[in-house]
Amino acid sequence: MKETREGILVDVKVVPNAIKEGLFYDQNRGLLKIKVSKPPVKGKANKRVIELVTEALGECEIVSGHGGRRKTLLLKNTTPEELREKIDVII
Repeated sequence: MKETREGILVDVKVVPNAIKEGLFYDQNRGLLKIKVSKPPVKGKANKRVIELVTEALGECEIVSGHGGRRKTLLLKNTTPEELREKIDVII
């Protein structure tokens, strides 16, 4: 997690084609996992990632990793404290 002027950069792992969608925090790795039912074709999984994260944590965008499972998201207008509180709800 890295704070910027625009918000917070967060590294995540995306699991496409999942049966159950949602955000999951892996405490052992300190990593946010995002499971989406959409396939990684033509940006469908990325679009769903943005929808799920925006719903749970606030406005976001993918800043790197568009073609892979590991991505960096920019959570806009969020402080580290706010993010920790929201992740605590997810756990």
